[in-house]
Amino acid sequence: NSTMASSTPQKQQQPSQEIDLENILSTLTLDEKCTLVSGASIWRTHGIGEKNIPVLKVSDGPNGVRGDGGVASSSFPVGICMASSWNRKLLERVGNACAIEAKQKGVSVVLGPTMNLHRTALGGRNFECYSECPILSGELGASFTIGVQRENIGACPKHYVCNDSEFERHTISVEIDKRTLHELYLKPFEMVIEKAKPWTIMASYNKINGIYACSHDHLVNDVLKRRFGFDGLVISDWFAAKETIPNALGGLDLEMPGPSRVWGKKLVQAVQDGDVPEANINDKVRRLLRLFKRTGKFENPNEKKEEGIDLPITRNVAHDVASEGMVLLKNSNNILPLNKNSVKELDGKKELIDSTLKEMKDNLDNLSKNTIALEGQMKESKESVGKLNDTTSQLRQILSSSQARGQWGERMVKDILDFIGLVEGINYTQQKQMSDGKDRPDFTFLLPDEKVINM
Repeated sequence: NSTMASSTPQKQQQPSQEIDLENILSTLTLDEKCTLVSGASIWRTHGIGEKNIPVLKVSDGPNGVRGDGGVASSSFPVGICMASSWNRKLLERVGNACAIEAKQKGVSVVLGPTMNLHRTALGGRNFECYSECPILSGELGASFTIGVQRENIGACPKHYVCNDSEFERHTISVEIDKRTLHELYLKPFEMVIEKAKPWTIMASYNKINGIYACSHDHLVNDVLKRRFGFDGLVISDWFAAKETIPNALGGLDLEMPGPSRVWGKKLVQAVQDGDVPEANINDKVRRLLRLFKRTGKFENPNEKKEEGIDLPITRNVAHDVASEGMVLLKNSNNILPLNKNSVKELDGKKELIDSTLKEMKDNLDNLSKNTIALEGQMKESKESVGKLNDTTSQLRQILSSSQARGQWGERMVKDILDFIGLVEGINYTQQKQMSDGKDRPDFTFLLPDEKVINM
């Protein structure tokens, strides 16, 4: 978070329901229409001042609102951690916090949530996606979208569709049968549209059965817009628009980013040549104008200067997501430690069971007694948050002390140190092998000293 003084963001004028979009559309020339649906810059669309059409600014999400950069933003736990909470209300709070941050940055659309699936553990952006389960992804994506759009900021579920691998993502074709496509890949998007009615959707880089997502007439026009009833704007992933006429006929509504590479003047020519009906362009512009109306851009056309305001709401949400997402086992109703009388006695194993249960109880008791002490020691490492090597180094010093061994015992200290080593390895491996645009090549983990762990 930013260290700037806390304040409350100013309330924007609410969107008007009286703006006549058809009247605005009727005043536009073909050149103006094609300009509007062709991005202007990395995060912005074109405006037409004399027609009172504002510039729309979007920004990356869903783990925080980037803005143009240079101004601090809150960083929320990644999507896979959010989904590990299984908490719809919590995801609504995340969406709401992201919308508040978007207003600080003058952003009208948050480019998230990421709805793709963990179809392979090697996926380079698995951290950003929610789950391998389409139902969980759909439920939580809908909650995030509801939280964002409650503040009159648009959400943009992405990437439609089958963009579950980063390998050759600009050219790869996902060859898939109808049942798998509909029951797995399309299901989260169907759910988020039904439950949350997002104002935009992002079309992906890849091909599906040989056709680019941004040109896929069946999946975008027939399925997304007609069958699912999506009435919002379909935005290309950045540089995913590759074909002038197929993109226009296939259902894409806005080419991003700008300057345009395949639309703009080329789209004007395609209409003049009779390859693309002007009614097709009108539908794209109508959807864009509808987004302006929903986000209140007609009433608030001026872009505000970016701010990085440290608000308790964002800190609290980030903390709660991290807490709920990292809990693998909760001791609800004091189930642990197990009651040895409830464990069926096995021949020759009673002594082992008794000693194991006693060890579990002792460890839990010690951990409970020393939680406060550990939190106090962790606060001393606050300045090292975000610097994993420094933080883990300090943790190693704390845990290697005679005090720690005396409080928790040699075995528990060793287990924690082993876990820290694994975290270091995962972090180091992700930096080396896993990112946006790059899948993990294998299941090998590299420690900072280049030691290899094969999983």
